[in-house]
Amino acid sequence: MRDAANASTEWSAWDARSLTRLASQFARTLDLSHQVLDRVARGELTPAAIDDALRELARARGEQYTGRLTELAERFTSGLVEVMSGGSSPDFFHQITRLYAELLGGFNDLRAGQIEDCLRTLLTSATAMVSDPSRTLALVASPNGTASTSLIVENEGTERIAIHCLASDVRRADGVGPAFVPEIALTPDDQTIEPGQEGRVLASLRLDATVYESERLYVGALRVMGERGPRLEVPLHIMATRGSR
Repeated sequence: MRDAANASTEWSAWDARSLTRLASQFARTLDLSHQVLDRVARGELTPAAIDDALRELARARGEQYTGRLTELAERFTSGLVEVMSGGSSPDFFHQITRLYAELLGGFNDLRAGQIEDCLRTLLTSATAMVSDPSRTLALVASPNGTASTSLIVENEGTERIAIHCLASDVRRADGVGPAFVPEIALTPDDQTIEPGQEGRVLASLRLDATVYESERLYVGALRVMGERGPRLEVPLHIMATRGSR
């Protein structure tokens, strides 16, 4: 009876520790999930990019995960055989409890680690943006006028590429006021470019005087998202100025 009571006490202690660890793991996973969803909402993570990132993670870490799972199973089996071969030892229930606690804890840690690895991989993929400040685009016009500019994208590879363009949030360069989504028209926003060829994207924006304060610089970026591979981010400057025609 005493041995059973000790086993029950140890199981309760493991359960309390496990709940604390699970709560911490859940908090990290929730935070990472929100970050990933934010990248998806902003168009920084496409379905193809997610598929590529997870396939690469499976290729790079699959063997490691399988090895850790096998190690957990072997450790449990070995411990169980050792306990059973000892017959009805005084601490039989205590040893069985410890083995199951270690097995369940190991499974939980492995599962949580895999999920965190997946989410961190997606975040890394989303931030793999190549910035090109030398190609800053300027949208300048008089208040309530329409500004336009264009971006040329070259395909220097040997295969055709499909691109999608979108504008990031913009805000005043001096940090005053909140960021907001500009109503920029991109034509075309999707296109396919053959090897050795180039594509042109026209960006136009009406500088509504109720949105863009005169003589104030607003900054953001125009993002060129590849279906696969690197992405390009070009700085975007917006200004309504009375000196513009």
